[in-house]
Amino acid sequence: MSALGRFRLAFRWALLATALVGLLAGLRASSQVRFADRRVGVAVDVSEAGGLVVLDTLAGGPAARAGLRAGDRLLALEGQPLRESGDFDRVAEGFRHGREVRFEVVRQGRSLEVTLVPGVAVRWLDLLLDLLVVALYAALGLIAATRAEEDHRATLLSAF
Repeated sequence: MSALGRFRLAFRWALLATALVGLLAGLRASSQVRFADRRVGVAVDVSEAGGLVVLDTLAGGPAARAGLRAGDRLLALEGQPLRESGDFDRVAEGFRHGREVRFEVVRQGRSLEVTLVPGVAVRWLDLLLDLLVVALYAALGLIAATRAEEDHRATLLSAF
């Protein structure tokens, strides 16, 4: 293969890889922005005792501000039973910006009702860093593509 042919091949691989990385970063950004109003800032897992157990809360997030803590068991959300994390997601689809939602919680054997307003701020800095990584990734691929005629390893590098 000629030097020009290797360059073209390397350039195509670099563009394809950059497009894929860009697509993944874009999907992540879209998800963060699209679902920000539905998030409550809580990590959960299925509890053997029933419901969902709170593993952690986001510091300063709606769940933490409302008083939810690690170890709390979430039995219901808006009157809908929570048996698996998919139940939480299904109910969360109906969340509206600025509207309170009600959790039925068990903490140390006591039943509680916790009310909070969903909505976690979009982490714009993380999104901008993702875009910067994509741009740097593209630059590295293109630099490697320009070296492809001098070094065959650069053809491989431009693909990654």
